[in-house]
Amino acid sequence: MMLADQIAYVALVSHDPAAAASVFERHFRLPRRELSSAAGPVPVFALGRSAFAMFPPGHPLVEGETAIARFVASQGRGLHHVAVKSPDIDALLGSMAAAGLPMIDTRGRPGSRRALIGFPHPRALGGVLMHLVQRPD
Repeated sequence: MMLADQIAYVALVSHDPAAAASVFERHFRLPRRELSSAAGPVPVFALGRSAFAMFPPGHPLVEGETAIARFVASQGRGLHHVAVKSPDIDALLGSMAAAGLPMIDTRGRPGSRRALIGFPHPRALGGVLMHLVQRPD
């Protein structure tokens, strides 16, 4: 039996959380809800049974006096990139490019394990590197 079977959520810290939130809403078409916190609302985007939470720099949950903030301060950032599966990577990359977002790829290209992959530029998501993947099922 697996002791872990899914990602509960991924916490992202973006230099421009409003721009990143717009990408998740407009291009990924993910539903948005607001997580209440003492420092203000945090946008959360559902993705299947998981979610992305988008924190601004300086938010006390990721910087300041919390255990998470102390860990990040002492160990540094640990997340390199987030990979998201898409059923139509060309449509997703194309819609992002058409909206004028900075892009590394505008169409899927061959990746590992027979996948098509692509990347918006990290500036499109406020400094977060997003790896898009389309796999044959």
